[in-house]
Amino acid sequence: MFMNQIDISLAEKNICANDLPGSMQVNYPACLLGVELKNSYDQQRILSKQFATLKHDVYNINNSTTRYFYGVHIKPSKKITPVIEKLMQVDALQGNALTLPFYKNLLKAYNLNCSDCYAYFDKGVYPINSECITDFCSDDINLNQMYYDIMFIGIAPIYQTVSYLVIYILTDTKVNFIKK
Repeated sequence: MFMNQIDISLAEKNICANDLPGSMQVNYPACLLGVELKNSYDQQRILSKQFATLKHDVYNINNSTTRYFYGVHIKPSKKITPVIEKLMQVDALQGNALTLPFYKNLLKAYNLNCSDCYAYFDKGVYPINSECITDFCSDDINLNQMYYDIMFIGIAPIYQTVSYLVIYILTDTKVNFIKK
């Protein structure tokens, strides 16, 4: 089967929101397994029959940005609920002051980590390595099948479709900060 290579210069172009595949409803906090779409190149090369797009607006004190994620909703296990509650609580109390070291220590206490994906860490965007999926989620998630679907959908050569799946906890960043 002949596959067309996707033009690498698309990495310099913004995502075209009108062309995003599918759309999922956001109810915060949201947990998903997938990838962040950072540019038009990502938008073209990463495709899966199982995934849908989620638009997440991140509001900081001085600005706001829109980030796009492509993946599937996952339901966290009951033992993970305290992690999510703590993130929302600290985020609301401290505004932009939730630090990466604090976050890493919080994950460590629950046998989770973000060593391969901490670069995605931001207010309202909390990444966790996908290898932690069995500790994070009680659903039966087949990572191998998800990777297979992404890499062999037939749209582009395999070297362009390879991506690292990440667990994301997304929180509502519009929450009013609690004043002391």
